[in-house]
Amino acid sequence: VPPVTAAAARFWVAIIPFAVLHAFRPIRFPERWRTRLAIVSWGFPQIGIGYALVYWSERHISSGMAAVLFATFPFFVAAASARLITGERWSVRKVTGLACGLSGVAVVFVDELRIGSEWGAVAVCAMVVAAGSCGISVSFIKRSFGRVDAVALTALQMVGGAASLSVGAFFLEEPRIADWTPAASAATLYLAVIGSAVAFFGYFWLLQRIDSTAVATITFVTPVMALVWGWLLADEPLKWSLLVGVALVLIGLWSVAQSTRRSDVRD
Repeated sequence: VPPVTAAAARFWVAIIPFAVLHAFRPIRFPERWRTRLAIVSWGFPQIGIGYALVYWSERHISSGMAAVLFATFPFFVAAASARLITGERWSVRKVTGLACGLSGVAVVFVDELRIGSEWGAVAVCAMVVAAGSCGISVSFIKRSFGRVDAVALTALQMVGGAASLSVGAFFLEEPRIADWTPAASAATLYLAVIGSAVAFFGYFWLLQRIDSTAVATITFVTPVMALVWGWLLADEPLKWSLLVGVALVLIGLWSVAQSTRRSDVRD
């Protein structure tokens, strides 16, 4: 399945649960159409650009390398939020926590930090651009739409992201040649429902309630937990790098959490 086509399918499917929910319990969309369109438009940099680049990049670099590169996402969130959002300023503790978290992810995937194809260097840059596009968008979304219902905010973002990805797939790929095998369909369904509809709602719900950098540190936890589950459920080997990486990630999470608490106290 071509990468942008796969991403577009994922987010169109992710919209279905919100449509079903709206049929039984109407979603509280903003009354003004200008606000609705503004939220939809942010789906372009947040989902359209971000996930098109992520899907394309992961064809040219390892999943471990991709995890480390996208773990720069909280840095972009922190930098943008410090400029855009009152009370979310830089601090030594926050920067230290982010550095520890990124280092932890890098240690976990130390064996995969190599470029194995001629397009690898381009994919590395594309993945960082994806993290930046998503991170900066998140800060603008929190500043502008902090009072919008989280379900409505998520659903409208999905519409904008799915539409922009579809346009990209139309011009850059040939969606009709996609081979939707049972495995590809099942993976897309899982990513759409659990990895998008549920996860994005939880993310935006938290974003409206706590420091945006603290929420963004989820990118440190996700790849580490994947390896932990692999050890628990699939008998994958428990390497020293996983233990050291988990320790660094936990230190990073604690440090970022402490920095946000201190900021709340000062404010």
